[in-house]
Amino acid sequence: MIGDDAHRRLIMESSRENPIGTADDIQSHREQAKEIAEHAADVAKAAKAVKGKATFIAAALGSVYQKELLDGDRERERKKDKQAKIKWDDDK
Repeated sequence: MIGDDAHRRLIMESSRENPIGTADDIQSHREQAKEIAEHAADVAKAAKAVKGKATFIAAALGSVYQKELLDGDRERERKKDKQAKIKWDDDK
């Protein structure tokens, strides 16, 4: 892992042998990390836009097909109400 002691020791040893190359590698990794952060921000922004569009579509479908949704709900309730009849013992 980047921040652990073993990794740090490797970097320090490498820096003693090749300080310019090590510094260049570190700088390159910093720039790559910055690019990754920028791309992650772009992805988050796109995800937010997609979420907004999906919410709009869900609301629009609910509005356009309101009658069909209500008919479906009523049919579900009608089927649910058709439970087995309870047999009462009228002799008691």
